[in-house]
Amino acid sequence: MKNARPTSRRLVPLAAVSALLVSPFPAQGQVDPYGPRPQTAPAPSRDLSRVTPLLRVEDGTPRYALVPEGSLARSDAMNSQMLAFSLQDFLPVDAGRNSPLTTGEHGGVPVAWHYLVKFWEQYPNAKDRPGHVERLGETNFEIVQSTPLTPPPAIKRVLDAQAERLRDAIRAYPFIQRSADVLTRVSIQYHRDKDPSGTEVWGYNLRFGFGPGGSIRPERLPSGRWRWTSHDWLALDICSNCFSKLAAPSGRYRGVQTMGHLGLVDTLAAPVWVSEYRSGQGPLIPNPELYDRARPATDIQILTIDPRLLVGAAAAVGPDDHHARAIAAAWLTDWKTLVNQANGPAAPKAD
Repeated sequence: MKNARPTSRRLVPLAAVSALLVSPFPAQGQVDPYGPRPQTAPAPSRDLSRVTPLLRVEDGTPRYALVPEGSLARSDAMNSQMLAFSLQDFLPVDAGRNSPLTTGEHGGVPVAWHYLVKFWEQYPNAKDRPGHVERLGETNFEIVQSTPLTPPPAIKRVLDAQAERLRDAIRAYPFIQRSADVLTRVSIQYHRDKDPSGTEVWGYNLRFGFGPGGSIRPERLPSGRWRWTSHDWLALDICSNCFSKLAAPSGRYRGVQTMGHLGLVDTLAAPVWVSEYRSGQGPLIPNPELYDRARPATDIQILTIDPRLLVGAAAAVGPDDHHARAIAAAWLTDWKTLVNQANGPAAPKAD
């Protein structure tokens, strides 16, 4: 550590000597490497006068015409017929240059997964693509401990109550409950977490496992749902007090702090990121004095949301894919309210 100093939400004034030694202005002809990102010229607008038409909305599910056959191989998103596609660039209408940018400090980053979030926000009861006979997978939302570390009983009761609140929010989504062709499991891993200054807190990783359907030993249950063996589990990780999950900030999406494809909620008085150098310049790093030792060790001081999938510029993921459902749940949930409720009224409010 090189004498880190806070540079984010709460700024600490530089010492007078630092102000004399470090000029706030770059030399003529030079570019300040730690200054604001250069603004690029806006990309030309997309031509959305030619898009695949909406045929009907059936049982809460939109049905669009297929992208015409041609030299372009159809992506899974195209084949789903659940999205409108531009016939100019063959991307979903709400993707590509129509993707919003993250806002606020460190913003300006395209949100490539926005089209999936918007779909499930608009059609939360959508079912499946036409012609597909879905098998509703078994959903088991009982939280199962998956590590040997067990907190003391009083600590565990608090952590379990927090985790159950978060679990219930994800379980409430119709597109998670339906679990089309997907098995659902929930597990928890407790941990003690320390920041580099040595302040220790309790936390956990709440993992939602989504196992896609397969032909390995399918079994129909008395409930009518199906169970099978899946070897391609996707995890949606909700991690309380996980310092190691912190990455470079990239603005905000839907009011939530972003770190690339991860979301972040914090209840800190200290800044999450600080400059690596005493001068206030240099790359941002996670605050080595992040946690507040005066607070209860079970408080959620940081909460990271990781849907574990990078959606590329090709926007090839269909809305009914289990990855898309996890992404939608990650970004439609009001995490700030949940954290405030879990911590109680005496704790600092979530940001």
